[in-house]
Amino acid sequence: MVIVIILLMAVWIVIRYEPVTPSEDADIVVYTNTTCRCYQPWVRALKRAGLAVGVVLTSSVANTQSELGVPREFAACHTASADGYWIEGHVPAASITTLLMEQPHNIGGLAQLRAEQQTGDRLQWEVVAYDNDGRPILSETQVGPTQESDDQVRHDP
Repeated sequence: MVIVIILLMAVWIVIRYEPVTPSEDADIVVYTNTTCRCYQPWVRALKRAGLAVGVVLTSSVANTQSELGVPREFAACHTASADGYWIEGHVPAASITTLLMEQPHNIGGLAQLRAEQQTGDRLQWEVVAYDNDGRPILSETQVGPTQESDDQVRHDP
């Protein structure tokens, strides 16, 4: 009986924590650990913007981030990959769509910086493009309403 329980627990662990291969038609794949919940509103916003999103639950987001080349200072509870580019933080769908359409060779990934500031009734955040060595090469400031929506859910790595 003890062996059966141990085997069932082992199967449950494998099912619960092993990465699942997302659909091949996914524009972006989000890798997250089982305790992260902040990715969910971001995924909803990406889907509303027309992106096909795959989600992979994994026991080691750090391994995925390392494989994708994400600079360590951005490592958080989830990461994403879109056509070979890494995405960290809740980068708006418009920035991801532009990246996928333009396919720049000098960009390794995008990150939404945590430095959000309120200016009156507006929320301001910055999306930064990084080269393959993790150096910032392009920055874009975006502004939205202070009331947080799925598009601007706070992400504090």
